[in-house]
Amino acid sequence: MEKLIRTEIMKHLHTNAILSDNHYDFRSKRSTTLQLLRVLDQCTEMIDNGDCFDVMYMDFSKAFDTVSHQRLIRKLAAYGINGKFLKWIEDFLSNRRQRVSVNGSLSYWLEVLSGIPQRSVLGPILFIIYVNDLPGAVESIAMMFADDTKDDHIRLQGDLDKPLMWGRQMATAVQCIKMQSYALWEEKQTLCI
Repeated sequence: MEKLIRTEIMKHLHTNAILSDNHYDFRSKRSTTLQLLRVLDQCTEMIDNGDCFDVMYMDFSKAFDTVSHQRLIRKLAAYGINGKFLKWIEDFLSNRRQRVSVNGSLSYWLEVLSGIPQRSVLGPILFIIYVNDLPGAVESIAMMFADDTKDDHIRLQGDLDKPLMWGRQMATAVQCIKMQSYALWEEKQTLCI
C-alpha cells in the first residue's frame, strides 16, 4: 500500500512541479553526482565571471525524528494532497508508540508525536515534502540531499540565519557541529608583457 501511495504522491508532485529543483534526494534520476556536477558548474561560472563565493554545508540534527506531524499534514494539504490519500497518511503517522530497552529493562510505552518512519517506503518522500520550502527561504542557491544542505553566495551570513530561523519554525535544529564553510575564489592577476 505504501508503494501505491508513494507512486501517486510522486506523480502529483511531478505533474504540478511542486518539488524544489534543488532537491537531490529520494527521487529518480537525481543523485549526489548530479548535484555535485550542478554545484561545480555554478562554481566554475562564478570563477569565470571573476566572482567570489562561499559554500556552506549544513546538517539538520535528527531531521527525520523532529518532523511535526501536524505541520507535515498542513503542508501536504497545501500541496494539494488531500482526501483519502491525506487521511491514509494521517493514519500512517498516528497511533505510533515506542519504548526503550536498556540491559533487558523496558521503559513505559509512549506515544510518538513527531518523526517520520525512516525505514518505510513513504518516509523519505514525506521528509522532502516537509523541507521542500527551505531552498526558497534563502536568497542564495541552496541545494539539498536528504537532511544536508549546500548554500553558496556572498550574502552568506544573512542566508545562514534564514535556515536557522526556518529550522526553529519547523522544530528542526541545524546541527552546527556538522557545519562546514569554504571560501572559494580566484584572485585576478595582472599580466605584464
